[in-house]
Amino acid sequence: MKKFVIVISVLLFYSCAYFNTYYNAKKYYKEGRKASDKNTTKRISKTELKNYQLTVEKCKSVIRKFPDSRYVDDSLLLMAKSYYYMGDYENSKLSLEELLRRYPESSLKFEALLWKGRAAWNLGQYSIAEEGIEKVLNETKDKKLLSSGYEMLAEIYRDKNEPEKELEYLDKILKNSKNDQQKAETIYRIGFIQKESGLFEESIKSFRKVETYLPSPELLEAAKLEYTRALKYTGRTDEALDVLQAMFDSPRYKKIRGIIEIEIADISYREGDIGGAIERYGSIGIKYPKNIASGIAWNKLGDIHMYQDNITGAVINYHYALEYYKRAVKMPTKGEYKKPARRNKLILEGFLDSFNRIEENQIKILLYSGEKEKSVRREHEHNLFLSEVLDGILPAKVVKKKVVTPSIQTPDIDQEDFPDTSPGEEDPSDNAAGSSPSESTNPAPVDSIPEIFGSFPDNFSNQNLINNSSPDEPRRKSEEQVVKKPKKYVKSPRELFQEIIQHKYLIAEYYFLDLGQPDSAEVIFENFLSEYKESEFAPKAALSLGLIYETIYHDSSEADSFYNIVVNNYPNSPSLVEANRRLNKSKGSNTLIENPADELYEKAYYEGFINKNRKAAYLLTFKIQTEYPSSDIAARAAFLRASIVDQANQSPDSSISEYNRVIQLYPNTIYAKKAKEKVKAITLLTTSKENTEIKKGKGKKGNKILKK
Repeated sequence: MKKFVIVISVLLFYSCAYFNTYYNAKKYYKEGRKASDKNTTKRISKTELKNYQLTVEKCKSVIRKFPDSRYVDDSLLLMAKSYYYMGDYENSKLSLEELLRRYPESSLKFEALLWKGRAAWNLGQYSIAEEGIEKVLNETKDKKLLSSGYEMLAEIYRDKNEPEKELEYLDKILKNSKNDQQKAETIYRIGFIQKESGLFEESIKSFRKVETYLPSPELLEAAKLEYTRALKYTGRTDEALDVLQAMFDSPRYKKIRGIIEIEIADISYREGDIGGAIERYGSIGIKYPKNIASGIAWNKLGDIHMYQDNITGAVINYHYALEYYKRAVKMPTKGEYKKPARRNKLILEGFLDSFNRIEENQIKILLYSGEKEKSVRREHEHNLFLSEVLDGILPAKVVKKKVVTPSIQTPDIDQEDFPDTSPGEEDPSDNAAGSSPSESTNPAPVDSIPEIFGSFPDNFSNQNLINNSSPDEPRRKSEEQVVKKPKKYVKSPRELFQEIIQHKYLIAEYYFLDLGQPDSAEVIFENFLSEYKESEFAPKAALSLGLIYETIYHDSSEADSFYNIVVNNYPNSPSLVEANRRLNKSKGSNTLIENPADELYEKAYYEGFINKNRKAAYLLTFKIQTEYPSSDIAARAAFLRASIVDQANQSPDSSISEYNRVIQLYPNTIYAKKAKEKVKAITLLTTSKENTEIKKGKGKKGNKILKK
């Protein structure tokens, strides 16, 4: 009897131990899912990661310590889900394969197949993914599993950007699901697709129908807002305003009042009331300093001043835009608005800094050439422009004014008193990189772009630059003066001229790749082919012009003419390989058609830069590198992959990391050289941010918003 009691006690302890371990795993997993639901960014939070890691740890403990328990298959599935949400799709897939191998008759078999399909899809293994999901749909009659399968296929076709196929499976979810929340989410997604497809009347009906399924408060809020947006697109702005006002007055939507005001301001903007929209956005930014609405408002103000709007005729002003983007980035709450705001802020800081450097170097070259009066007049205009910008940059109640005296220090050439602008030292006359226009003493002269790209003085030729001499030879200092005051390193006219060319090219790239203004970029690139055709940037400019005509204007004959310029005039240029490839593609080369690696590359390029489906492009480049590691196209694919990451703008560090990967894996290729150039360019953009942080460390305070 005593032995029997001991055996029973041991069994009870054993069962309690593995049950408690599995129970704790489920508890951590639920906490992780709660954190994921609250996370509005695309990156996993520390709370999510910690809970998923603890889930995996507990599941492994069940599998290792209690291999014969009835919770092993449950633990494998839970572990796979945790790996999936951590972004570790490979381990997720391996855990699910282990479950299916060890427990082929498990009641979790079909659910495991569905999750395996989802993991395989994220690994780019499309056939495995669809095969697994289709197997479940063909072999089970469980309504819940069928709904999950249809949901996964709908998600797959969403990633593939095939809305018609996605709608087909969304309709099947509605027919099979018994879960009201799932139905509400599905009809909401249907309405969203209809809105994006221009079927606004249909989307209005769908968004109104969401409420009938008694959805979660968050989904109801989203459906209401999308409903008003659909009304707005049909021109029924009065109805939209009535709904928004009712929402604003209702305590039920108290938490999203800032977002509601954003929508009202957006209607004002679209109706052409730019002043009213700007005033309302500014009011939201001040009124909701700890709410996501504040960040969205500042970001929208930045967009108004950064991009030309055909509807309202909004005027581009990069100084305004930079100030607003800085405020958006500083907002404490997280949200999707931060990514474009941070990206645009970084771009503009480098963009305006490049304008500044060009202007300052032009003034220095005038001094070198003996044109002192012209240099004085040019700098006076520069400072006058600064004063006007700071007086009118923002409403007086939003930013402090700071007027700069239009004076200039005009050192004699014989004193050689140019500021030292060698790398690693800061030119005191330079605009403080990253500082706001109101803090700066020398902002970029945006309004004088034509002058920046103008000609040099009449009596100053390129030959003067090459010979490193000026028309008026300066008298030299005496030996005694040299001993007392050692000379600083001063950039020669040739070096200043080369720096101007480099920054002009960077500005053209900003216009084309970052600001989305190919017309402006085209003018500058063409200037390289006429004015600077001997520089190293001329073939790059020709290649860029070809890409503009091929991808933006869809004029293949004009694009080929620029590619031929690279091939015929710059045979030793790094741009030659890409120009030849583009020419072969336009001629329908059989080599490109027959080579599967080239086909994959073309698909990746199209998905990443034309279709804007970066996830699909990233997976295709990964496939090229793994399936064709020894081919010439592998290096090109690696560079394309880095470019996709750079365009997605996860962070400057992630972009640099990807480009460094190209350099390490393919060191002797042309793409390694291009990657090095990209790293330098990104470093240039981030310099302004670093300098700002250094200044803040010294206690320098930025401008504060002045409330009414």
